[in-house]
Amino acid sequence: MRRWIAALAIAVCTMQTIAAEDRTPVRDVCAAPATLGRLTDALPKTRAALAAGRPLKIVTLGSSSTAGAGASATRFSYPSRLAVELAQRKPAATVEIVNRGLNGEDVWENMKRLDADVIAAKPDLVIWQFGTNAVLHDIDYDDFNRVAQEGIDRMHAAHIEILLMDLQYAPRVTEVPDHQRMLDDFDLLGVRNHIPVFHRYAVMKFWADAMRNDYVSMLSSDGLHLNDTSYGCLAERLADAIVGAVPTPTGPTKVSIGPGGKPDHLTNRPPR
Repeated sequence: MRRWIAALAIAVCTMQTIAAEDRTPVRDVCAAPATLGRLTDALPKTRAALAAGRPLKIVTLGSSSTAGAGASATRFSYPSRLAVELAQRKPAATVEIVNRGLNGEDVWENMKRLDADVIAAKPDLVIWQFGTNAVLHDIDYDDFNRVAQEGIDRMHAAHIEILLMDLQYAPRVTEVPDHQRMLDDFDLLGVRNHIPVFHRYAVMKFWADAMRNDYVSMLSSDGLHLNDTSYGCLAERLADAIVGAVPTPTGPTKVSIGPGGKPDHLTNRPPR
């Protein structure tokens, strides 16, 4: 009888442990060294607006990983989650995020709608994610960089701050030899134009190295796009990078989301 009771107690403890693991906060999965997400160039106007509680408008431009492909709903895309994360870090801020991501696009398609979808919105900051679709196809890198530079020049002429976001770390990307060249080109664009680059690839690679076989849980079934968990993690690390060392204000939070969906509640080059 005593042995049966002891065995039952062990089983109950085991079930409780498994249940506790199932409830592990996403933030534990999202952990990464601060150096990986640190921006090599500041965003002075963006950070000043967050610090002072002034209205801040962000447009996210890019392809499917901006649009939210792989997420179960638009509210789990990285732009929607970023609004929530910024609100948590800067409760006095008034932040609007407009999601201008479209599936399948790259820098050439982004440029065709830059004026109408981005500059006309008069954002304070544009987070521009591109490059992955180009890596997956045989592209002319010289033309690619020329077009990307043109986009940067046009946004700077409109007095818009820019944050570039490089590739995601996924098997379909890493198996392409030229992906390293694209990562280098992002760094060159950042240095040449004095704009920060968020090294998404390095952050996700850290997760992959730490999680090993479990990293598949951070990708959608196609082995390329992110999912609810990894979009949330990306938003956490990106919010930390954007906020930087801004003092924490106090006060109410106001958050609105554009077409990308609504939130559900209120350099050192990194290793590759």
